[in-house]
Amino acid sequence: MTNYKLLNNLLGWLMFLVALFVYISTMESSVSFWDCGEFIPGALKLQVVHPPGAPLFLMIGRIFTMFATSPQAVPLTINALSAICTAFVTLFIFWTITAIARKIVDPKRENSIESLIVIMGSAIVGSLTCTFLDSMWFSAVEGEVYAMSMFFTALIVWAIFKWEEVSNDPHADRWLVFIAYVCGLSIGVHLLNLVAIPFIVILYFLKRFQYSRKNLIYALGIAMLILGVIVFGIIPYSVWTMAKVEYLLVNGFKMPFHSGVIVVLAMIIGAVIAGFLYAKKKNSAILHNCMLGLTFILIGYSSYAMVIIRSNANPVIDMNDPQNAFSLLSYLNREQYGDRPLVYGQYFDAKVTDYVITGDQYAANEKTGEYEKVGEKINYDYEPGRQTIFPRIYSAEEGNHEKRYRDFLGLKDKERPNFSDNLSFFLRYQFGWMYWRYLMWNFVGRQNDIQGYGQDPTKGNWISGIEGIDSYRLGIDQSNLPGSVKNNKAMNTYYFIPFLLGLFGLFYHYQSNKREWFAVFILFLFTGLMLVLYFNSPPIEPRERDYTMVGSFFVFCIWVGLAVASIYDLLKHKISPKLAAIVSVLICLSAPILMGTQNWDDHNRSERFTAVDFASNYLNSCAPNAILFTQGDNDTYPLWYAQEVEGIRTDVRVVNLSLLAVDWYINQLRRKINEAPAIKLSISANKILGDRRNFTTYSEDASIDPEKYYEVSEIVNFISSEDQRTKRQRQDGQSVNFLPTKKMQLIVNKEKLIATGAGVEAAQIKDVIKWDLPKSSLIKDEMMILDIIASNNWERPIYWAVSVDNRKFLGLDNYLAMEGLTYRLMPLNDSIKDQAGDIINYNVCADNLLNKIKFGGAEKKEMYLDENILRMFYNLRSIYSRVADLMYRKGNNAKAEELLDKSMLNIPDNNVPYNYFVMSNVQLYYKMGKADKGRPYALRLVDIMNEDLNYYKTMPTRLQKSFEREIATSQYVLEELAKLAKSSNDTELTNKLENSKK
Repeated sequence: MTNYKLLNNLLGWLMFLVALFVYISTMESSVSFWDCGEFIPGALKLQVVHPPGAPLFLMIGRIFTMFATSPQAVPLTINALSAICTAFVTLFIFWTITAIARKIVDPKRENSIESLIVIMGSAIVGSLTCTFLDSMWFSAVEGEVYAMSMFFTALIVWAIFKWEEVSNDPHADRWLVFIAYVCGLSIGVHLLNLVAIPFIVILYFLKRFQYSRKNLIYALGIAMLILGVIVFGIIPYSVWTMAKVEYLLVNGFKMPFHSGVIVVLAMIIGAVIAGFLYAKKKNSAILHNCMLGLTFILIGYSSYAMVIIRSNANPVIDMNDPQNAFSLLSYLNREQYGDRPLVYGQYFDAKVTDYVITGDQYAANEKTGEYEKVGEKINYDYEPGRQTIFPRIYSAEEGNHEKRYRDFLGLKDKERPNFSDNLSFFLRYQFGWMYWRYLMWNFVGRQNDIQGYGQDPTKGNWISGIEGIDSYRLGIDQSNLPGSVKNNKAMNTYYFIPFLLGLFGLFYHYQSNKREWFAVFILFLFTGLMLVLYFNSPPIEPRERDYTMVGSFFVFCIWVGLAVASIYDLLKHKISPKLAAIVSVLICLSAPILMGTQNWDDHNRSERFTAVDFASNYLNSCAPNAILFTQGDNDTYPLWYAQEVEGIRTDVRVVNLSLLAVDWYINQLRRKINEAPAIKLSISANKILGDRRNFTTYSEDASIDPEKYYEVSEIVNFISSEDQRTKRQRQDGQSVNFLPTKKMQLIVNKEKLIATGAGVEAAQIKDVIKWDLPKSSLIKDEMMILDIIASNNWERPIYWAVSVDNRKFLGLDNYLAMEGLTYRLMPLNDSIKDQAGDIINYNVCADNLLNKIKFGGAEKKEMYLDENILRMFYNLRSIYSRVADLMYRKGNNAKAEELLDKSMLNIPDNNVPYNYFVMSNVQLYYKMGKADKGRPYALRLVDIMNEDLNYYKTMPTRLQKSFEREIATSQYVLEELAKLAKSSNDTELTNKLENSKK
């Protein structure tokens, strides 16, 4: 017994150290893209991140940041936190597997050598497989919540097996109280952990009660009830109650703000005490333990107090501004993201017939000391017959959602979907693409990291590495792959080995211990398929969502480990038991070894600085004291990190257009942050609260001259006015402001513009700019853009990031000049456009590109750059090319050559593969008489285009139609290269082209 415990502990911690070494060695050197740029400064300064928040993660992260030796080391500490958490997952799955395997392999606790080898070998194989999981590794090396979330899940799973081991001891139930506390704590990281609750209840039932199908059904019902009470009861309704009592006390009894919160907290504490007293009176151990569990869940959940406390301190990042019970309720319910129908809802083509008010929105009015109504919460009614149970094809949020549904389901224009289409989408897309594919990615192999949507055989599919199987599945000959496909580091192939071992372990577990297998299968189901049902994914996601399914892959790794015991059971009667044990372990170790070697190159981010460097590039493309409009996570969160953590260009005020449509964010712009002054706005805070002025529609007005261009400030004043003349009656009888004209103008203050560092002379600047708004309505963020421009009055430079949707330019396209990775509001008389149609402030732009741009480490050594980062580099390479071409047209060949050289040197082919856009660089080199510089790139393009062309042309005819654009592009580049070779008498290029035809 002692030897077993010692061996179990030593090998478990060894696996922890192996995993920790892997993750620390490969973790990102700085901030990563997506939410990491928000979470890291959120942890450093205890700020309020996006709903529903992660207060415990931020508080633990804050402790880790204290070990940072410099601002640049801060992300390393948070990334290390993720690495440590995930290494603990390896430790806990090791101990979980030994707990399961021992009951099967060595139920009498004889501790024979062969049984120890099999038990420990199973745990080693399963834990290492978990270590090298594609999705697990991804979260382990960046500063996000999912690593810590998985840590809590693994801890809960291990803890219930520890309880089971000592369940007959007098104090065994302390493990159940511990699990309740961990569940409460996990709420402050991510709600994903709570789906382990049904597994805990089933395992408890199997140990404590007599087994029968009837009792099992009862246990499942109780499990679902507990999960529902926590997720849909305790979490939202504790705060909902606070909000209701708060309104009653503040508005009804004129008590101070937060009185309701204090009263409800006192009521909860009183109810808990009463519950304990009642349990004692009835001498009920079960009730006592239930009260302990509830108490510890609430103690863990109390981490959310940090959200209100820090929001009231008005930090720079203060998402949703949850300073009171009402805003906290909205924050926890993620109301800004809307709802997805789960049980009953509409088809995507259903027309709205009416709406129902389901509640009111309130905001604290400091002047009156009360909460005032600022909006309504509504649900929509839809046309009869266009709603269904189990709605899966419901989303009409974006214009391309309907098209994606129709393409995926094969529906013609205006053809109405039915329930069979609904089920088809669930089975083929939500289950097949958004879960099964992810499972196969992790245990069979991955084609590449290019996000697809279930129809393209070249994007994001699972593959095995077995040529015949993959060619049959994808309909593409896998023996003919071009370098652009074969060299994608995210192509990982495991030849079905981990998957088959997992199936062996699954069936072996079922045969050996059906009841325990059922409990583990419930965990597998709830962390996989049940999440698919709950998430109800729309046809387009902004990025892959495999990280949400890691709990399911964690469970499958348990079965991969048990494959050792399965194979041992087959071999032990044919060869000696000791040899059978060793052989079984060696066979199954092939899975984690293969996964580790295949996955290392695309999970190694140890030299990558792309997120912070691109953030720096955006900020340094701005003149001092600028206002910069950004859009979406990846061009905003890294900027927040750069400013808040590393102090890069804190004079620039970043304005996220995705948030500019909500009142709390608009009002935060009125505050100075860091070195950036407050943004001037003419519309008062009260006029944009809640749903006020969410939407304004163009309507003709007798007082407005239809031919006249009006100052933007006049239009903004008209929209924000409370004068009845500026309003129209809506269908529901409400009075709303309207947009009186689409003709706008701005008088240019040349002196102020030049003073902001425009880099141009007064003669080059227009006196006034006039334009027609290219739309007939404005939503709140667009109205605020106009207000910012008008109120600024040319005092600060205003920029849009190049990644912003040009619809948010609001028709100002002809007055936006590129200055690097930004467009500046710059009314130039002699504006010069590049080949893409963009105006370029070429002297400023060239200076920024040559002296201020950083390349994230891609210029130094070969590294893995994912699809998202590659897209940014392709865009950057294109900008260099366009500015170089413009400098050439201006007669400045030296500057054009310098720009091309910098681009080609710092964005190399081995990291950012050459494509069609490199052709313009090659042509420009030849035009400038620098064929010796352009030739190597031209020769490389010949190989790339021929490989791609051969790849597409050998596809089946039905697939070739989908790639007509790619085929035409490759042919065009080869034709242009042929013209170039002929016009320049380049023999080497000519010969290369001729040989390629053979």
